[in-house]
Amino acid sequence: MGRKYRKKLGSRTYHGDKKNRRGKGIRGGKGGTKDHKKFSSVYGKEPRLKPRPKEALTMRKLVKMIEKGEVEKEGDVYVVDLRKMGYYKLIGRAALDKKVRVIGRATERAKEAIAGAGGEVVEP
Repeated sequence: MGRKYRKKLGSRTYHGDKKNRRGKGIRGGKGGTKDHKKFSSVYGKEPRLKPRPKEALTMRKLVKMIEKGEVEKEGDVYVVDLRKMGYYKLIGRAALDKKVRVIGRATERAKEAIAGAGGEVVEP
């Protein structure tokens, strides 16, 4: 141990100013004051995970998927299950020339476009 260390060891100001650790403000608070306390289990709140996917399928993208053959076909009707494909809603108003049965949610414009082509929207 060095001489200076031994000399300062018992004094109030060895680690800095005498007021340095009085209110715990130098370290950001005392106790559970963390950056992400709203997600901490200490506070009884866990982050909510939404079960639905966040992406919507556009009509334009649906037309391209039908052209590429990525959509199931039952007879003369293409069947699109939005949940199985990872989408939660069908949006848009692109022109369809094929019959499509959509299982899931759709906007009013998308429903009109599908109905105009002879298809239907089945909401679960």
